[in-house]
Amino acid sequence: MKKELMIHKWHDEYLNIKLDDYILSFDDGLYSQVLGIKKIISKYPQIEIQYFVSTGIIHVGEESQTNNESDVAHQRFFDLGLTTDFVSYDDLRYLSNLQQVQIGFHGHKHIRPSFLKKNLSLIDQLKRWKADAQEMVFGAVKFYEARLIDKTRPILYCTPYNELHDLQIAIIRKCFSNYFEQELIIIGPERMDINTFCVAPSFLERYDDVLVDAQKAIINAMRVPPMYLNDL
Repeated sequence: MKKELMIHKWHDEYLNIKLDDYILSFDDGLYSQVLGIKKIISKYPQIEIQYFVSTGIIHVGEESQTNNESDVAHQRFFDLGLTTDFVSYDDLRYLSNLQQVQIGFHGHKHIRPSFLKKNLSLIDQLKRWKADAQEMVFGAVKFYEARLIDKTRPILYCTPYNELHDLQIAIIRKCFSNYFEQELIIIGPERMDINTFCVAPSFLERYDDVLVDAQKAIINAMRVPPMYLNDL
C-alpha cells in the first residue's frame, strides 16, 4: 500500500520528487493545486490523487483566482470573505472528470477542533461541529447531484488541520450516514508532508529570518533527507 503525501499550495519544485511512489493528498481546495495536478498527470498518467475541498469555501464570482499559501488563503477568507485562492465549481468539474482524481471533503468552513475546545463549552462545541458537519454533507449531496462525486465509491474525509477528535468524527459519520450508504474513510495525521522531502524556495522565503545561510543551502538542494529537516 502506497503512503499518502500531503500537499497544500502547489510548487513546481515538487516535480523533482518521484510522486508516483505515493498517493497524493491535496488539502484545502486551493486553485494552485489544479494547476499542479495538470502537470502531475501529464508526467504520471497512472497516479492516484485525493482532492479535499471545504464545501463552504468555493470561489464564485468574476475575480481572477490567486495563488497564496494555504494559511494566507484561509485568513483572507476568515477575515474578508475572499475566495479567490480557492477552486471554483468549474475547477471541480474538471477534476471530477479526471480518472486519477477522487474529490473528498474537508469540512464546510474549515473549523479547527482545538480552537473550539478553548473557547466553547462542550455542548456548544458539539453543536457547532454538528452544524458544520451537516452543512458539509448538504454540500456533498449537491456535489453528487452535480456528478462531482461518484456515489458508488467510498467517501473520503480529511479533518482540517490534521486534528482528529473522536466526538467530531462520530458526528461526521452520523451526518454522512443519513444521506449516503457507502463507507466513509477518514484520512488523517498519518500522511507525510511533501515539504519533508522538498521545500520550494518560494515557500522558504517566508522563513528567511529564522534560517541561516547554510540551512537554506541544504534545503535548496531540493531533495532533502528528513534527518536534516529535523534539526531546523
